[in-house]
Amino acid sequence: MSPREAREALASARDRLLARADRIEDPALRRSTLAAVPGSVRLLDLSRTGLG
Repeated sequence: MSPREAREALASARDRLLARADRIEDPALRRSTLAAVPGSVRLLDLSRTGLG
C-alpha cells in the first residue's frame, strides 16, 4: 500500500467512524464512543497525525 493509499484508507475509516457516531443521539454517549473506546481513540489519533 502506498502512502497515498494509506492516507485515503485512514480518512475513509475516520469518516465512517464519525458518521456512525453522529447517529448516536445521546451527546454523552457519542463523546464517550469517540473518547473512551480504544479503537476509536487510536483511529482518531492516527488520522490527526497521519492526515495533518
